[in-house]
Amino acid sequence: MSSPRYSFQGFDEKTMVKVMGRNLPISHKASYEVANFVKGKRVDWALKALDRVLEKKVAVPYKRYNFDVAHKAGKIGPARYPAKVSTHLIALLKNLQGAARSKGLDLQKLTIIHAAVQKAPLRQRSGRKRGLLRKNSHFEFVAKEVEEKVREAKKQSEIKVSSAPHSKGASE
Repeated sequence: MSSPRYSFQGFDEKTMVKVMGRNLPISHKASYEVANFVKGKRVDWALKALDRVLEKKVAVPYKRYNFDVAHKAGKIGPARYPAKVSTHLIALLKNLQGAARSKGLDLQKLTIIHAAVQKAPLRQRSGRKRGLLRKNSHFEFVAKEVEEKVREAKKQSEIKVSSAPHSKGASE
């Protein structure tokens, strides 16, 4: 069997970690929304957030596949609690942490820079419901050590831009 191919380009073996789940029995649409929910976040934050999704304390906002999705409390809008997706992704994120630990990367600085989901081939069910097909998805994560200074520099540049005087007020 050939090795799996990742959709992420520019992978650096020394500073990045990747993990893939193939033929996971989860919905593609729910996986897409959870991928957008955790992308750009720290791995430990994502694990805690997905645990809270399982407890139905944090809702995952649905931005694309949100037809007939009820709004949740707060300023979230349409959202759900995708429990099955969360359980599979928690296992993948723990696998990602183990791979990072074996490479000697700092787990506190590990940030998810790529989270992608693709539709997998549909499989036949067995038994009386043989005519129906099972949902399957491929899921992949790529994480990298991101320094805290980079995040602080971005925040300070945003503060400088927002605190700058307006051109109208400066001319008066």
